[in-house]
Amino acid sequence: MKWNTRLNCLKVVVMGLVLSHGAPHGAYAADQSPRETFALPDLIKEALARNPEIQAARKQWEAAANRVAQASSLDDPTLQVQLWNFPQTFNVTHTQNSIFGVSQTFPFPGKLALKGEVASRSADMTEQALRARERDLIARLKQAYYDLFLEHKAIQIHHEQVDLLKQFFEIANAKFRAGKGSQVDVLKAQVELSSLHQHLPALEQRRDTAQAKLNTLLDRDPRFPLEPPQAPHDQRFDKDLEELFQIAITARPELKAGELAIQRNERARALAQRQYYPDFHLAFQRFQNFNANDGFGAVVSINMPFAFWTKPKYDAGVQEA
Repeated sequence: MKWNTRLNCLKVVVMGLVLSHGAPHGAYAADQSPRETFALPDLIKEALARNPEIQAARKQWEAAANRVAQASSLDDPTLQVQLWNFPQTFNVTHTQNSIFGVSQTFPFPGKLALKGEVASRSADMTEQALRARERDLIARLKQAYYDLFLEHKAIQIHHEQVDLLKQFFEIANAKFRAGKGSQVDVLKAQVELSSLHQHLPALEQRRDTAQAKLNTLLDRDPRFPLEPPQAPHDQRFDKDLEELFQIAITARPELKAGELAIQRNERARALAQRQYYPDFHLAFQRFQNFNANDGFGAVVSINMPFAFWTKPKYDAGVQEA
């Protein structure tokens, strides 16, 4: 009964140390070299800049954004040079007729704008995918950071328990030698100390695992030494469930990406329907004639997407969209 009372008192003292978050004590302080703590916001910035998954997603977004200008731009103009009635010597300066021309194809009004909007929505979807990856990385980083904090704190508390048991052992041993205590108390204290010492390697392994996980998220060597994390600050959470629901609807990247996908598909269908309308091909020409008047010419032509032998292609495009 006397031992149980003392052990319960010891547990109360240990719990007080846990809640107080005291500084490292005894053997633990000797085991750790003095280092500055590292802040979570700095690690978040580093992870977003170095993490390979984020870098790849950012490159995909940049590539998609660059496709917008490509989709909404005209095709290259065409420069033409025609030489007629070549002499047998193939001397181009002695041709009877020379035609120089430049031509440009203009899509039916609205086609280029729709192409640009489709590409723009696709780029915005890629950006939201990047934001989702960043959010997930930050969440994993915070979890790993505070897991490492807890493992450091567990080792600190472990050494504080060892110090307390050593003090208890010395007191029990002194009472036993003075004939005022039982040898059972001394033996039990020794057993508890031995059990704590055996538990230390497992705690250190858990700390090393948490450290390796955090280093991996930072794209570092898993064995890279890290400083002890800072203790979390008390933060009041004053939002109710309805506010959280509204934030989730307006801020969640996956929902934004779904909304953008609907808009992109609507514009893609409108573009497919616009393919039934013809494009225009304009050409301006300059004629140089041998023994005749020189002059200018112009050509206007259109394609025929409504021809019965090509229309099925555009029908299939509308169905696909």
